Amino acid sequence: MRAEVTDEEETVSLGHHLEREIELQAQLTEARFGAMQKAVDLALATSNAKFDTVNEWRQTYAELVSQCIRRPEHEAMLTKYDEQLRLLMDSRACAEGKASQLSVLITLGISLISLMIGIAAVAVKSWR
Repeated sequence: MRAEVTDEEETVSLGHHLEREIELQAQLTEARFGAMQKAVDLALATSNAKFDTVNEWRQTYAELVSQCIRRPEHEAMLTKYDEQLRLLMDSRACAEGKASQLSVLITLGISLISLMIGIAAVAVKSWR
């Protein structure tokens, strides 16, 4: 096979033509491999960025989970705090003058005794 140049007098040998075609194919192949390498590098960079984001999310989630407590621990703490709150409410009731049933009965008894003494004193004074 012979390739001819525009000028009919000059011709190119088949060997020279094949060498030129092989060189052009080599350049095209090199360009293709370069483009493929760029695509692979870009895909790798994108993938790494995605995994960095996923790892950051996992780290944030792990930190959040490490700050949480389990239900049995929460219930134990809640029971403890309920007991402490009840004790505080009882002590506040005593401090505000809210009395227990026993102190109300004692006060009622003293009042009745005082009333009887008062009635007796009025009765003795009026008979004299």
